[in-house]
Amino acid sequence: MLTSKELERYNRQIRIIGEGGQERLKNVRVFIAGAGGLG
Repeated sequence: MLTSKELERYNRQIRIIGEGGQERLKNVRVFIAGAGGLG
């Protein structure tokens, strides 16, 4: 469940992907390797 602060912060993307989509994004884990060439 999203908190009221999260609902306020992510309001614009929740309009597009829905609250369920935002919940899934909140629970995702990401690993990034080999980004040394950026910047």
